[in-house]
Amino acid sequence: MSRSIDVSASMKRVMHIITTINTEDNSSFKVIKDWTQEEEDRARWKVDLTLLPLLVAGFFALQLDRGNLANALTSTFMKDVGVDSHQINVGQQMLSLGIVLGEIPCNYVLQKVGPSNWLPFQTIVWGSIALSQGWIKNYGGFIATRLLLGLGESGYIPGGLYTISKYYTKKELGRRHTIYFVGNLGASALGGLIAAGILKDLTDVNGWSGWRWLFFIEGIVTIAVGVVLLFLLPKSTQDSSTFLLRKWQLYTERERYILTQRLILDDPLKALDFKGKITVKDVGRALWQIRPWLHFFITITSLCITGPIGTYLPLIVRKMGYTQFRANAMSSIGTWISLVYLIIIGQIQDRFKPKATTVIAISGLQMIFVIVFRGITTYADNHLRLGILIMIQSFSALAHIVNTSWISMNSRIPTDRAIHLALIICAANASGIYNSQILNTDDGPHYTKAFTALAVISIISFLASLFTYWQYVFSNRKLEEKYGHAEVFDEEELKDGVVTDDEGLFLLVL
Repeated sequence: MSRSIDVSASMKRVMHIITTINTEDNSSFKVIKDWTQEEEDRARWKVDLTLLPLLVAGFFALQLDRGNLANALTSTFMKDVGVDSHQINVGQQMLSLGIVLGEIPCNYVLQKVGPSNWLPFQTIVWGSIALSQGWIKNYGGFIATRLLLGLGESGYIPGGLYTISKYYTKKELGRRHTIYFVGNLGASALGGLIAAGILKDLTDVNGWSGWRWLFFIEGIVTIAVGVVLLFLLPKSTQDSSTFLLRKWQLYTERERYILTQRLILDDPLKALDFKGKITVKDVGRALWQIRPWLHFFITITSLCITGPIGTYLPLIVRKMGYTQFRANAMSSIGTWISLVYLIIIGQIQDRFKPKATTVIAISGLQMIFVIVFRGITTYADNHLRLGILIMIQSFSALAHIVNTSWISMNSRIPTDRAIHLALIICAANASGIYNSQILNTDDGPHYTKAFTALAVISIISFLASLFTYWQYVFSNRKLEEKYGHAEVFDEEELKDGVVTDDEGLFLLVL
């Protein structure tokens, strides 16, 4: 058993290890800060203006294609395809199942071939599947395209998160994760407005129903985003060429040097990310740890509401007496509020870095609003019910977003981070497998059974976030009692590129 050493007391030895790690072209890392803060800020700002918008655009397209079924339901989709609400729920389960099945395998492939090769290709594939939904004629076609769409989209979200982690320091990740998820919430917010316009203006044009135009147009948009990624998504901080422009560098040689070196100065273990690719052994080690499964449970329970609300809110609003156009537009109000919350949370995260307390607070608020809706749904008027539903919608995804950032910051080495992020996104989509059957139109218009179940799950989610916080506090106290307040890790394991997490060998971020 090799001894544990204090990082702060042995930084020179750590630096020596790093300088002996070579890249595939046999160049070595020299961890010396020989640039100005102004140069670093300029290089980081360039990444903010290039890499981030590309990944956000992909996430935006993904959410458009994933969520437009809800808007299609306010059109003649169910009548034209010959399906009922139960069959719609099964289709949504197939979408989630496809994503869960492909999540970790897709991230394994991404690690092998690189984000700039995989993410654009993946975007074009799922865009083509999304487009093909415009020709659905029966239940079988609906189920097949939902499953294929899930498989096509699987891996993009954690792949994007992992790509971001390869360009930014630990203290910069919170805000960038927030910006990344703006693509998701932005599509949810704008999706209703876009769909309202398409369904209003294109219904029966060239003999096509409005929902067919909706799938077709948004699929074309996704394919266009994929083509842009082929041209502009850089390979890494070391090589900023792209899939189609292999001789062109997005960043200058000086910028690439600064972007690479500053990551190693921020976290010496990030040097291991430049050394090799993920292996099956890495996957096994990352999944054997207990802590990621606590985060898995937080996400799978906190997202209990997103599936039912995301699929049926426009239809519920329309049945309250609103027109098709207003129902689609009004169903996005909660998401716009959520975007405001997300921006505020991003600012708080950067300034105070409270991950655990933020997750606990959001889970608690969601729990309260779900319980309130269950209590008033049988006697309150439609305006009050809609208001509470909007508040539930506004909190529905936030705990998961912060939880994703929380586990990312507590995954010590890059391979663990990639696998843990894939696991959390698996949880997000696994929640869709069970929550897709919670809400049925047979339970309407008050949905008492559905919201009883959602209230129970929301309570469980709140308790799970409290338990995870307690586990983190306990682990940190145990570590401090044994080693003091400095971060520690195992020297021989660092040399081998393997750092275990069995005893919590570094202080955890709360």
